[in-house]
Amino acid sequence: MLFTGFWYDHDVRLTRDSEGEVADTVLYGPLCMNIDVVRRSVQLPPLAVGDRLVIGPTGAYNNTQWMQFIEYRPAIALIHMDGSHSAIRLAEGLDDMCRLDVTPAHLAEPFARPRPVRAA
Repeated sequence: MLFTGFWYDHDVRLTRDSEGEVADTVLYGPLCMNIDVVRRSVQLPPLAVGDRLVIGPTGAYNNTQWMQFIEYRPAIALIHMDGSHSAIRLAEGLDDMCRLDVTPAHLAEPFARPRPVRAA
């Protein structure tokens, strides 16, 4: 969910050596919707499931603008000037999404308990 993709043509690179003929590609994020276009036109070779792309520079505004919609938010890495990297936020999971949820006591058991049946 790279909102600045609407205004900027971020650099997109594969993390592996490219194989195959490059072609003009529309690069969508995880939503595959018109609000989730990372690049409207970028030259990429055929991609396989699990291929990773480096997209940048993206900057801090993407952290403040993204939303949790369909996908958990990914980890964030800081790339240092010497090429080394550090994790600055870990990836979210289901536990993170549910951690602050609270169920009111009167909704904890949403179905009425059956009444005991009396023998006739």
